[in-house]
Amino acid sequence: SDVSYKERHELVDATLAVLGLENVRHNIVGPPGEYNISGGQLRRVAIATEALIKGSRVILMDEPTSGLSGEDTAELILLLRTLCDKFGYTIITTIHQPASELLQFFDKLLLMSKGWTVYAGRGNEADLVSYFSEYGIQLDTSSNVLDSVIDEVTSDEKSHWKPGNEPHGLARYFQEHAQKQQLNDEV
Repeated sequence: SDVSYKERHELVDATLAVLGLENVRHNIVGPPGEYNISGGQLRRVAIATEALIKGSRVILMDEPTSGLSGEDTAELILLLRTLCDKFGYTIITTIHQPASELLQFFDKLLLMSKGWTVYAGRGNEADLVSYFSEYGIQLDTSSNVLDSVIDEVTSDEKSHWKPGNEPHGLARYFQEHAQKQQLNDEV
């Protein structure tokens, strides 16, 4: 290998520091049921394996916070944000029912319902409230705004959807909204 023992050791130390895993550096990651680390730490080990060790600059993650405690979820999302800001990674992830306070860590938010895009924009409460308000939906801002959004975009009872495969309601609104053109320009 072209990497010396010292360089390899320094890379491991730096990786452990970035991922907040220094305190479990000697723990064994074994078969399911025999882990000596938490679920959040295990997710961070998986990120290290895929991104930092394999050298990927784009990370795709499917529900990385699923099954994690609120504290582990916040730590993981903060780690992903750090990887983007400090190391230039691009991270694309699906997250189901995130807490509103985690929105601040996402640059872009894409909401889909029944296969149609209903929102694509900045990931912050103010933009979500404004966008849905323009459509005529007043989101509940007294609690988790994302819960209110999810309720609106997934509810057949709210008549945003009609049978068939044509965009209707929120999906049609997005198709005609400036956000769609902006999304197309960015892609």
